[in-house]
Amino acid sequence: MDTLKQALDCHLPGYDRYDLFRTRVLNPAVKQINEDSDIYCEFQTLRTGRNISHIEFRVLRNLKHHPKLLVPESVGDQIPQHISELLAKIGINNEQPFFNLIDKYGDDIITKTLKDFWDSYQYAEALKNKAGFFMSRVNILIQKSIREQNEIEAAEKVANDKAMAAKMAQANELLRVQRFEQWKDSKEYKEEFSKLKDQYSDMFKNASEKTAINLIETMIKNEFK
Repeated sequence: MDTLKQALDCHLPGYDRYDLFRTRVLNPAVKQINEDSDIYCEFQTLRTGRNISHIEFRVLRNLKHHPKLLVPESVGDQIPQHISELLAKIGINNEQPFFNLIDKYGDDIITKTLKDFWDSYQYAEALKNKAGFFMSRVNILIQKSIREQNEIEAAEKVANDKAMAAKMAQANELLRVQRFEQWKDSKEYKEEFSKLKDQYSDMFKNASEKTAINLIETMIKNEFK
């Protein structure tokens, strides 16, 4: 709990109470994430003895912001048409081995392997038996496709993680601004405002009152956590 509060810059005394921390920080943040992002988040409290010591978050795919997932068709008794066409281009007449390959590695990997091979060797006139060459290297080519696909997925995950970090930072900044607006009504804020106004009176003497107020408020806001 303390680590989470520190990460969210929740240092005001009022946030020592979990009910305030939940209603002012956790609930608004989770609500915004669930409404505006591609993930769905929920949480529950964990106790050590009688005290709430940890918060457990559960993160799921937010189906509201994802297109419906396509259910892959079963291979069944027929090779998918797009794979049959690729096999014909390469000159592979025996489709039987590809039933097992599709079952083992999936449609996408086999399709990628065939496409990559065709793109690389379709104009290689010296390679007379493309089908034989492909079948002699099929396992190596499939493993290459798997590595490349894993690299793509890893890069996408990094990009998604960065996007999520940016969304969390945006949500945290919004919460900070909200907390600041609430704090502006406090005695502590008014004392800090008066102190800075006196301290920088020479700098503000030629400025309008509105400009002076905006500058002082900006100075306080920049230091607010």
